[in-house]
Amino acid sequence: MRGAFFAIIVSVVSLQGVISVPLKALIGDGSPDNKAKINEAVNVANGQIKNMQAVLNGPNPKSHPAFVKAFGTNGNVDEVKKNVNQMAEDRPKLRIPGADPVSGVTQGATNTATKDVSFGSVFFQSNAKERAGTVIHEAAHALNGAVDHFDQNGNPHPQGSTFDKSKAQVGYKDSHLDQLKAQASHNMHHNADSYRVFGESCPEAREFFRRALEETNHVARAHLIRRGAAACAYHPKGAAKTLATKGAAKASAAKAAAKKVSGSKVAKPVAKTAGSRRPVRASPAGKKAGSVSPIHASTAMKKAGSARPIGAKSAVNKAGSRNPVRASSAPSRKSVAQPKPAVNSGSKAAPRKVAAHK
Repeated sequence: MRGAFFAIIVSVVSLQGVISVPLKALIGDGSPDNKAKINEAVNVANGQIKNMQAVLNGPNPKSHPAFVKAFGTNGNVDEVKKNVNQMAEDRPKLRIPGADPVSGVTQGATNTATKDVSFGSVFFQSNAKERAGTVIHEAAHALNGAVDHFDQNGNPHPQGSTFDKSKAQVGYKDSHLDQLKAQASHNMHHNADSYRVFGESCPEAREFFRRALEETNHVARAHLIRRGAAACAYHPKGAAKTLATKGAAKASAAKAAAKKVSGSKVAKPVAKTAGSRRPVRASPAGKKAGSVSPIHASTAMKKAGSARPIGAKSAVNKAGSRNPVRASSAPSRKSVAQPKPAVNSGSKAAPRKVAAHK
């Protein structure tokens, strides 16, 4: 033993007073800076534990994305909840004999016989969130008996057992976790790194609620509470798309029903906009209503002042027509010869005849 231990107890202050956060660590001698980093990691780990509990106590935790990411689609919710609650019990937990890096350890290690936890140099070089993940991983080893290795069938190798590590599957996030989740999701509550992944993936709902308790502005407080509630909620992928599809189907059915009630035949418009050169061919129903007949219309169309149909000549270009139509002469198609104009006396030029236009 390297000296006396002292307890690191992390607490959260709110408007309701001082609330003890469960996870504690007994830390031995070592650098003050390293002790501070362990303390910070335990603080962040406590927040992650509370977030895990929020998910596990919420609606349908088995389908929550954070739970599925850590334990697979068939994770054992009851066992996971039991282990997380054990981490959250209010009593001294992790025994850390020394606060300085231990040779041969990268992030963290747990002595399966004594349950003592030690940290390596990489742990102290990592950020607070990564260190908190290591604390939760080692807590799963020390407090829950979780393991790192599984056989080829996805069954856990118990702590202290002898097995061929070269043939074992490792449950680390960056090793065989995805393969193990697909193969033996029901055994992933035995995997220590699944709790680290779960803690890192859980929404920071508790932080929103803590800030809401400290907020004096009621509008800002309500906003934080809504954000906290949304963080705990589970919204399956494609839910919005499904609702939109159902809404479109209902709208389409209503439109079809309205069309059926009004009748299958709908009168087409008689003509285009004012001044159109060519009227739209009318349907039979349109004819009954007094609409203009199709192309090559009769003189009735002329009387109404409609635009001239193609192929028919109108006597006079009506007002409002876009393209003037060459007016025909009355009473004959040929123009009448004009009389010769008078010639001024003294003019040498002979009078010029005016050509008749056809």
